Amino acid sequence: MVSIGPARYTGPSSDFYADAWVESQGTNHSHVRVAVRNYVGPAGSTGSYFNNWGQHWAGFDNYGVVVNHSANPFMPGGYPQGAKRWEDVGYIDFHHDANGYHPNVTLRMHVEYGGINQEFTATLSFARIPKAPAATINGAVSEPTPTSLKYQFSGNGDGGSGIIRWEAQWSTTSDFSSGNGPVTTSSGTTVFTGLVPGTTHYFRSRGVNAVGNGPWGAFANGLTLPSVPPGLTITASPSGQAATLTFTPPGGVTGVTPYLWERRLQGTTTPVDSGSTPTTIAEVSGLTPGLVYEWRGSAMIGVYQSPWTGWIALQQPKPNTAPGDYFDGSSLDLIDVDYGWTGTVNNSVSQGVAPAPAAWENNLNSGAAVMMRATAGLFGTYAARVIFSADTTTFNQHFGQSFVNYAEVTENAKYFGSIHVKTSRSQHMAAMFVWMDNAGTVIGTTTGTPVVVGPGVWTRLMVNNPAPAGAHRAIIRATDVTGTGWSVWHGGDTIDLDGAMISLNEEFPYFDGDTPDTETYVYEWSGEPNASESTRTPVGQVTAGSFSGPATPGTRSLVDPDCAVVPAPPRPPSIPSDCIEDIGVWRRYYVQIPSVNVSDWLSVVLTLEVITGAVAARQVRIRVYPNPFDYPVENVDTTEWCAEQIISYMPAFSVLTLDGVTQRTWANVNDTGPQSADHLLYGTGGQPPTWPILSCGISYLVSLEVPVDAPEGNVSANAFVTTRT
Repeated sequence: MVSIGPARYTGPSSDFYADAWVESQGTNHSHVRVAVRNYVGPAGSTGSYFNNWGQHWAGFDNYGVVVNHSANPFMPGGYPQGAKRWEDVGYIDFHHDANGYHPNVTLRMHVEYGGINQEFTATLSFARIPKAPAATINGAVSEPTPTSLKYQFSGNGDGGSGIIRWEAQWSTTSDFSSGNGPVTTSSGTTVFTGLVPGTTHYFRSRGVNAVGNGPWGAFANGLTLPSVPPGLTITASPSGQAATLTFTPPGGVTGVTPYLWERRLQGTTTPVDSGSTPTTIAEVSGLTPGLVYEWRGSAMIGVYQSPWTGWIALQQPKPNTAPGDYFDGSSLDLIDVDYGWTGTVNNSVSQGVAPAPAAWENNLNSGAAVMMRATAGLFGTYAARVIFSADTTTFNQHFGQSFVNYAEVTENAKYFGSIHVKTSRSQHMAAMFVWMDNAGTVIGTTTGTPVVVGPGVWTRLMVNNPAPAGAHRAIIRATDVTGTGWSVWHGGDTIDLDGAMISLNEEFPYFDGDTPDTETYVYEWSGEPNASESTRTPVGQVTAGSFSGPATPGTRSLVDPDCAVVPAPPRPPSIPSDCIEDIGVWRRYYVQIPSVNVSDWLSVVLTLEVITGAVAARQVRIRVYPNPFDYPVENVDTTEWCAEQIISYMPAFSVLTLDGVTQRTWANVNDTGPQSADHLLYGTGGQPPTWPILSCGISYLVSLEVPVDAPEGNVSANAFVTTRT
């Protein structure tokens, strides 16, 4: 209870008081009483003593006036000392907030007496009304095992009444429709046991005090570990002196640190060796060839250890333990073994050697490996197989084409390379261009995007890049690349290689000269089979209206039954020229002739000016393609050309005019005047040239092609059209 006063004034002595106090509290409010009192001074005081006092009132700021009195009470004969003269009483309820709190309030009294105004204040405070505890604050779910999880939470206040107990519960569903009921805990940490392995569990908590149960807090969740061992495979090295252990996480979980393994001899019960690895690969050496070992593995996930796998038995290879089939140095070679004498025929040791693949090699910067020819290649009978005999210590080991098996390239032209690999274990690998100058000196490399190559599966590695300045030769190789999924090669690891390919300007599906021909393409070796460049030539098509058929007619099938067939006249003699070379890859330029320059009903002949720069040009091929739908250059079918001319040679700084009107060829070399150059122009395959006729009011496209090794931009052309009437 708080009081205002006593208030004393100048003049007759008297006491005025205002009192306020909390009489009772409910569940949400406090009931406050306010009293204003006047007490008489000395005994025998008379009523006239008060005749000159006026008003008084008391109340709370922001809550209105509670008591107001302005009467002049009077009692003849006076009052005894300390007797109560009068008392005015008022009441008000103060509502507390949801947490049971109410701020302090100010009680104010005002007295007017004898022309004097006085005001007095005091503060009224409230005790908190107890509530149920607030919702708890969730923490972490940790320390998983297959059947237990640790759940941590913290309280968020006791609601104004001491916590009697904390409660927590778990469920396998987020709505807590299944699981256990509330479990009493004396702290904010509970280890729940008896959970379901490999399952997500949900946890929540609440506090309890004398008022009642607090609301459940938001849930937290965690995953129990699977009660299974990790996956384990063991691969023995060909030498029998080592083995590779490959683990997979138990149940696909993460956070294994590390994997454990044990080894024992078959027929024994005590492990003879054990170890651990922080990665999924463990290399174990010091094994004895020919023995059978049993292996098992486990996984550590935090402080929890998974069950062990069963024992897995594997016999280590023991090379040369049996003589095999009889052979000597005179035995006929097999597809994968060459036999020979080490010295005098019939009088020395015989040996069988796996032949090395021609034009393939290793380029190692650590470790040791041999390359041999293996059967069952991806695209043919053989593949190149690399077998490591000593561990590498770093990345960037090269395998692929040798430096003598290069492709000729032109600087700044874009090349696409690929090579197929199959490894005995997973490895991070990429394709790589090795660029060389004319002398075969390496001037740089380009590595493609690396991928993780899975064991036992053929994978195509690819790279593309313009040839750098000074590059005239290139080879394609596979290399291991540092990064996620990479590890060193170990003794006994193998890698097979096949299908190396380099192409200009475009990435093709793999082909070589042995690829079977199709209705669309013909595949050939440009020289010696399996030791020269391969070409893919489109099969020409002829189209009339909506019909499409072969370019070369077959046996005559359409005849007039009433008339004999008139013999065809003999063709004029033609002498193919050896001057026209079979160019495999071209650098191509285009000249477009729009339809507005071609008459609908008259013939239009084409005249070309071909111009050379500072370098002489050879084997310049000109083709004319109809383009009735005005397709962009990249969408025109370049197998549908209607005319072809080939210029065998043009001197430097010359202008060669192919006059379609007179069907003559003129050359002006270094501005010395025109001279005949008919002998430099040929048709398809070295035949006499033919001259294109443009008609039907459609667009045409003229391509000017030079060998890819010709300097870029050295040859250009101008086109002119003339209408025949």
